[in-house]
Amino acid sequence: MTNQTTTRMYRGFTLDPFQQQAVDFIDENKSVLVSAPTGVGKTLIADYIIEKIFGEGGRVVYTAPIKALSNQKFREFKALVGPEAMGILTGDVVINPDAPILIMTTEIFRNMLQEDPERIHDVRYVIFDEIHYIDDPERGSVWEESLIFMPSSMRFLGLSATIPNVDQLASWIGEVQGTGVEVVTHYERVVPLKHSLYERSMGFTTMGAVQKKHRRLVADSFDGRPQVQATTHLELVNAIKDKYLPCLFFTFSRRKCESNAIELGEEQDFLDKKQKAAVRQIIDGVLERYPNIESGRWPHLRRLLLKGIAYHHAGMLPVLKDVVEELFTHRLVSVLYCTETFAVGLNFPCKTVCFDSSTKWDGVTFRPISNREYFQMAGRAGRRGIDEEGFVFTIVDLNYFEVNQFPSMKEHEVEPLQSQFALTYNSILNLIKNYNEHDIHRILGQNFATYQASAERQGVLVQLEMLQEDLLPYDQNLRGSGQLVRLIQKRTELEGRLQTTYNKRSKKYLKREVRTILQRLDSAFYRQHPERDRSSLRREH
Repeated sequence: MTNQTTTRMYRGFTLDPFQQQAVDFIDENKSVLVSAPTGVGKTLIADYIIEKIFGEGGRVVYTAPIKALSNQKFREFKALVGPEAMGILTGDVVINPDAPILIMTTEIFRNMLQEDPERIHDVRYVIFDEIHYIDDPERGSVWEESLIFMPSSMRFLGLSATIPNVDQLASWIGEVQGTGVEVVTHYERVVPLKHSLYERSMGFTTMGAVQKKHRRLVADSFDGRPQVQATTHLELVNAIKDKYLPCLFFTFSRRKCESNAIELGEEQDFLDKKQKAAVRQIIDGVLERYPNIESGRWPHLRRLLLKGIAYHHAGMLPVLKDVVEELFTHRLVSVLYCTETFAVGLNFPCKTVCFDSSTKWDGVTFRPISNREYFQMAGRAGRRGIDEEGFVFTIVDLNYFEVNQFPSMKEHEVEPLQSQFALTYNSILNLIKNYNEHDIHRILGQNFATYQASAERQGVLVQLEMLQEDLLPYDQNLRGSGQLVRLIQKRTELEGRLQTTYNKRSKKYLKREVRTILQRLDSAFYRQHPERDRSSLRREH
């Protein structure tokens, strides 16, 4: 860890300790993995790399998980280093592809590493924004492949929301790259969050109070199913409109984003005459740049914008999203209904975040949102230098309430990253085309899943060794007993299953089995020797 002897400034800002630590490592030409909550200033570290490397005549690649974030960063970095230095590659846009500062989606970076590595051979730093996407079930393997194929001459900066196993991720990357990876962590939010539930008859409330009321409703109902009027988004907006705006209202459906905004527009108008004039001015400027906007959404979106209401999702035309984002930046949108893509890297903080549900459709089934997903969105609440705290409200439907359908709302309980490595047909073809058999085996053996499985196996092996040690005190007393034989057989079975079982759920099962064996041994031994102190031979596992 770098010694911080002086406080550093960058672009007129005094760097926070974690930012200073990261830029010190960058000055030492090291790869850095930064894990910190949303909204604390991780992007400033990326700005520093781009300005530093560009000033030294080097090249930087910035990767983002979604096109909207790529486009936003393209605009921001143009202001930082000038338009001539900037290039962008997404599925829709190609501008200045040989620029010294190149922005692209992570998929395009992975493809370039496999298909045209010479094109980026002189890149000094790669910035992986939202690197926790390595855990994404559909796309996570793209980040793994990028890190595996990336030449060791390239350094990288990984920016992530809070993840508990950041050291494990850094250790794996360091092993793959053959170079050290420095870890920088920061846990405190600049603006603390206050979490509440909302139910129409209870108002702002807690999980405990909701559980108590739900139990009472179940007991009073004829068939064990409460039948009460469901809380609506309109009721929550009405409850927060006087004290808690502006608000991002996350809705896990594009259709509901639009329909909810239209419903609110029929009841509320949040702008005064001066604000409406400012909205018209911005809209007129957009129409001058794009006079032929062809979208069925535009007429009703325009009417909503003039009331301080908007919606935002990936299915909209880019120009419409740009209008919404610009108005939100100018504090001319009071309620914005959006999908979770709005929380991926896009820097649009607000005072309050609302959720219309704690579950989402993941393409297969409805499931509770994870703690990581929750804080990715909830972390947008609280504006630095404006709000003393950010507010997060989640709607509760007492008709279908289940406590396990809600995230814990505790940031220290965010789930660890799990590998989602899965080779696509295209990746396999590129491997065969570009590598010999030996290198293919090496690459396939370097993925994060293999690394995590190896760590799991080692952890359970340690448990088994400890079990063997714990068997020794019992051996003389139980050597000939059938119980000991069965326990030894069970241990052998665990060892065999260990060789073929890698996932987290199985690991928990194996640990539980180890504890069960010890408990049985404990009981058997002390039935014969009740005078012995049980605590002297026990060991926690």
